[in-house]
Amino acid sequence: MTAQRQQKIKNIWVLLNLMPIIYILAIFAYIFFASKNYILPGYNIQLMISTLVFISLLIIIQNMFMYYKLKGIIKLEKEDTEAKINHDLCEKNLRLLRCQRHDFMNHLQVILGYLQVKRTIKAIDYIKNINTNFEEIRTINNLSMPEISVLLINKRHEAEKYNIKFNYNLKSDLSNTQVKEHDIVKILSNLIDSTIYEIKNNNIPYKKIHILIEKSSDKLFMEVSNNDVIIDRPLKQVSQTKSLLTYNLHNIIKLVEDKYKGKIEIKSKKNLGTMFRIAI
Repeated sequence: MTAQRQQKIKNIWVLLNLMPIIYILAIFAYIFFASKNYILPGYNIQLMISTLVFISLLIIIQNMFMYYKLKGIIKLEKEDTEAKINHDLCEKNLRLLRCQRHDFMNHLQVILGYLQVKRTIKAIDYIKNINTNFEEIRTINNLSMPEISVLLINKRHEAEKYNIKFNYNLKSDLSNTQVKEHDIVKILSNLIDSTIYEIKNNNIPYKKIHILIEKSSDKLFMEVSNNDVIIDRPLKQVSQTKSLLTYNLHNIIKLVEDKYKGKIEIKSKKNLGTMFRIAI
């Protein structure tokens, strides 16, 4: 449920309870002043007490009714959110399929060209390279979380546009992890986007990004590393600068440390590159 929707429901709840509460306070005030003989005789205190009890019961019944109504609203919100996530995932899959179809047609044309000029060895090597790429995609699909699989495949295509080698080491599936899938997507997406943005225009001859995902006992570890220095100062100093990397790191730190009580580690050295390591 969005914060805006939660605020609306909270406002409705306050309005529904405000008038009965004011009335109850007025009755309490009347009983208090009557006990001090500040109120003229002729008012039935017993009736006021009975009214107080009746109003209190009405508030309890109203709150019970609102509780079940809110449960229904929250359930509908959850179903609506899941439907939107599934819709977005389908859209991403369709875009990915179109991209892969286009790439596949290009591959066929290259293979046909090699065969037409009788360069059979070149065609075989090209086919082997394509097969390696398909094997890597199959590995991604074994994560048991389709949204993450789509994310990694899409980011790989995006990195290739800037001649960035994108590889990954996925040591275990994510079916039993306690971390929410959309949170994993948010962490990986922010780190990968920041890394691509920082190194795509850098003047280094070879650019690469490496992703590591593994589980150890009850911990989930994620690493995003590259072969360039994109952070040259401590994390606290980085947080004080203004950039896409800083903004994304702020969101990741808040999510990892505040929500999951995890840790984020950053290492950056010349000739080695930069590594972000998340432990949740």
